[in-house]
Amino acid sequence: MGSYKSFFTALVIFVISLNLIPRPAAYELSHEVAETQKGSAYAQNLTIVSDANLDECKNLVQNTLNSLPQNQSSALKRISLIGSKMDRRGYGGYGEISLQCSDLPDSEIIGVFTHEIGHVVDDSTNNIFYKISWSDSSRKLRGSNKMDFVTGYAMTDAFEDFAESYTMYILHGNSFRNMADGNEKIKEKYNFIKYNIFNGVEFFGYDKPLDQGARVYDSTRI
Repeated sequence: MGSYKSFFTALVIFVISLNLIPRPAAYELSHEVAETQKGSAYAQNLTIVSDANLDECKNLVQNTLNSLPQNQSSALKRISLIGSKMDRRGYGGYGEISLQCSDLPDSEIIGVFTHEIGHVVDDSTNNIFYKISWSDSSRKLRGSNKMDFVTGYAMTDAFEDFAESYTMYILHGNSFRNMADGNEKIKEKYNFIKYNIFNGVEFFGYDKPLDQGARVYDSTRI
């Protein structure tokens, strides 16, 4: 694995006071998803199981969790770190994540892990995010085009749309904001995550922002 320690030093979080910037009514949830919890940096009931000799991967996972507000991991129950090649690099949902730790650079492991956290978080959002671009989980709204999605992979279905948007928000915040400045659907997605998932907390990306009209296929490989 290549060194990726710069991610944790360069990931700067700033909080915008919600007293100064009101939360748009359109983004209210029926329950408080974004309530900040106190205590350890990640859920105390979380179990991390690992194949042998994956200490560096485990450190990446723990550091990523420590970089996020605790409520982002509150639904996580189990993380399995796999030392061999998987059919897919990661699986996430219903409180569990499986993550391939071999044959991937550190940056990609962090990207895949963040994406899978997005799937776990998505389980608690009541599908409100989907209505921005989807008539159901697999059918896009009429008139949708690739510029309405943060990546090509986000166009796969509503679940991947959320997970890719979540990943871009955390790891490539500057790029996401650039996209939002030029596209109303992207702006809706950004604001949904900002106000309903992170309660106004925003992230600066560690890399050079993508151009407003640029779209990559996979956020985990930027």
